Amino acid sequence: MVKEVYPVKGMSCAACANSIETILKAQQGVEKVQVNYVANNVLIEYDPETVSLEELGKQIDSIGYDLVVGASPESLKQEEVKEYLKQKTGLVVSLIFTMPVFILSMFVGDFPFKNILLLVLTLPVIFYSGWHFYVSAWKKLKHRKTNMDTLISLGTGAAFLFSLFNTFFPAYLLQWGLEPHVYYESATVIITLILIGNLLETRAKKRSTGAIQKLIGLQPKKARAVMDDKEIDVYIEDIRTGDMLVIRPGDKVPVDGIVIKGASTVNESMVTGESLGIEKRAGDKVLAGTINENGSFQMEATGVGSQTLLSRIIEMVRQAQGSKAEEQKLADKVTAVFVPVVILIAIFSFVIWMVFGPEPTFTHAFVILVSVLIIACPCALGLATPTAVTIGIGKAASMGILVKDASALSKSREMNVLCIDKTGTITEGKPQVIKWQLSENGNQADEDYLKEVVLNLERHSTHPLANAIVTYLEAQGFEASMEIINFENLTGTGIRGKVKNETFMITSLKYIQDNGVVLTAEFKDTLNEWANDLITIVVVVRDGTAVAAFGIGDKIKENAARAVEGIHSENISIVMLTGDSEQVASYVADKVNIDVCYAEIYPEKKLEIITDYQNKNYIVGMAGDGINDAPALAKANVGIAMGDGTDVAMETAPITILKGDLTKILKMIQLSKATNKTIRQNLFWAFFYNVVAIPVAAGILYPINGFLLSPMIAGGAMVFSSLSVVLNSLRLARKKI
Repeated sequence: MVKEVYPVKGMSCAACANSIETILKAQQGVEKVQVNYVANNVLIEYDPETVSLEELGKQIDSIGYDLVVGASPESLKQEEVKEYLKQKTGLVVSLIFTMPVFILSMFVGDFPFKNILLLVLTLPVIFYSGWHFYVSAWKKLKHRKTNMDTLISLGTGAAFLFSLFNTFFPAYLLQWGLEPHVYYESATVIITLILIGNLLETRAKKRSTGAIQKLIGLQPKKARAVMDDKEIDVYIEDIRTGDMLVIRPGDKVPVDGIVIKGASTVNESMVTGESLGIEKRAGDKVLAGTINENGSFQMEATGVGSQTLLSRIIEMVRQAQGSKAEEQKLADKVTAVFVPVVILIAIFSFVIWMVFGPEPTFTHAFVILVSVLIIACPCALGLATPTAVTIGIGKAASMGILVKDASALSKSREMNVLCIDKTGTITEGKPQVIKWQLSENGNQADEDYLKEVVLNLERHSTHPLANAIVTYLEAQGFEASMEIINFENLTGTGIRGKVKNETFMITSLKYIQDNGVVLTAEFKDTLNEWANDLITIVVVVRDGTAVAAFGIGDKIKENAARAVEGIHSENISIVMLTGDSEQVASYVADKVNIDVCYAEIYPEKKLEIITDYQNKNYIVGMAGDGINDAPALAKANVGIAMGDGTDVAMETAPITILKGDLTKILKMIQLSKATNKTIRQNLFWAFFYNVVAIPVAAGILYPINGFLLSPMIAGGAMVFSSLSVVLNSLRLARKKI
């Protein structure tokens, strides 16, 4: 199956999105379709052996839209600019000709050939500025489809054709005792107002999809590569895996890679949401789009093109912004039948006014018909959810929270139980030296010598604890340059070797206690205190005497306790699921105030626990590293992968927290609530507007106070309803989470 996002041209409202989804879903071989009216694109998951992309494009083209395939981001950007300029030009022309039509119609009395002049001024508005409305409506009609353009073209077209008839054949209505009114001002003003609304909506929609543009803008166009011992500038597209690149102070990292030489501090906030710069040395990973702050370094490219984390984030955000929240289902059902229902209401209103309306009945009935067609707005309903979702997911990405599916973000606010793994979620997830201590038998003067000896010995070991010690000592500037004699790897015990006629052994506390190694009382007390804090102890023995020790632990994350407290404040119980020992698990759970702790369990048991909570009607979230927690992440109502954006973590769960920061789960919950609140506000306004506006346009107030709505005011109200929804969604982008 192929899963890609493609731009679509020609969409003007939510009904367009429904039409595209309907026709694509009907094609054999198409598994999934999600149309994003806000971003003007479609996500298609299909089997290329069953149906070709070309065939799918033809199907979309047949109902009046254009599927854009193979276009570069630059060409799409140029096309956007061209389309925007075309919109502006159409609006300018419309304004130039509409203003005199409006003034002549509303403020100037009759004079010879007035209607002819109004017709001439109206023609550019209808046949240039507004022509695309009629073309679009005709294409839809040929396939028995309707959209917002159908309502606009019916309303303004009826006004124009009726006025055209009365301009050249006024005697026809006069013989029936009817006044041959013309409505050129209604047709032109309505088109102009809608064009203004479309232009403002385009600008607002661009702001709502700004997160994608910011992410795309993070990657530089060029990089500095080392080739044949020379530094040359190369385009990003020409970089290949294994290429050596030079990153200078202030440069953006062009692709993913590993630091080979040099050191610096790199700001990763634009990708991970981390505000502080992170030190990078040889062997450390660097990510495309991050900014090198001060030092310079050389790096080897390991992920280029679509394989960089930044590219995967952009694609994930793009797909997620096209996904649908639960709240969209009702709006989709309404918009699917909205336009035909409005047309029926308009016709019914026309008939009622013709039968029961006051004189001049036809004039009143005609005004009612046009007003109902123009004031109805499926756009507001169609924009209500996707604009909020688009902004919410973009905002999440800027905080290092990657959302693959809008429904997962929506579900987060309902979560009342959060299951979390210990390693990598509450703790750092990697052994590291957190303590170093010389014994009384160790000479303070040769502390550096001892550390250098340990580094040289541990470099020969592949044990994870040895790696932690090597990393710790190398970070302090020690180098492995000593000659080791008779090195031995003692299985289950440690390592041993000779340096300058001294025998060194690096082993466990249990070994020295069981084998009579000389250990002073004070040093023994220190090591016992470490053991009580659940620190793994590695002892350095020189010629049978304990001279120093390293304390190694999987450190509890600094913000873990604060994050747990914040999640508790959202009325969510926290359950820790870990395969670690009961003693270690209880210690960590107590430190950060976990509600329930399950220790020494396997992945299958985690699955059982989550299922049990779900059977008790809890909405369960699961946060884990995305690898050994895959079954639990898949089973949970909200799966949250805590990691560094690895392939497994990003594919396993619908939400990925980059850098595994537990506080971001709290931010995700708060963002979910804020997004849902915005969606509900939008939907309320969209439904309320149409429920109230359509009856008012149909003349329901006329028997009460004699009020009839002008078609021009109806057009303005329709424009305002769409803009209000988009502008309300944009407030979410500025909300502090």
